Amino acid sequence: MHQNAVLSCINYIMANSYEKLFESIQISEVSDNLLDSILEKIAINKKLRAQKRFIFSISAFTVSLMAFWPAIRYFTNEISQSGFIKYISLIFSDGEIILGYWQNFSLLILESLPILALISILAVIWTLFVSLRQIMSSFKVAFFKLN
Repeated sequence: MHQNAVLSCINYIMANSYEKLFESIQISEVSDNLLDSILEKIAINKKLRAQKRFIFSISAFTVSLMAFWPAIRYFTNEISQSGFIKYISLIFSDGEIILGYWQNFSLLILESLPILALISILAVIWTLFVSLRQIMSSFKVAFFKLN
């Protein structure tokens, strides 16, 4: 038997099955307020999602706000321990020497920069701003009536 013959046989059987299935289904009348109830449930779900997003954003904002001060302390400790400020002050005191050895000086600045502390403080600030944006966007939807 050829491959197309098998496919056409399966297609014929399935078409007959679907016809029998749809013949046995009885169509009932749709209520008049079906659209209103569907739209109302969509609005309720949208409001619930906004409330959950608002609660999550408030908690993320709170955690990042509590982590802000330790991140700043960590950053300032790392800056003072690495000697970064001393190297930066050389720009103002010995600018002519720095211009002569600017390539070595730029590498020295990059090596003394505390990257982990900088990343931690930037992550906390980014989390603060993102959570604040989420709070502001979900507040109106979560707590006021939707039209």
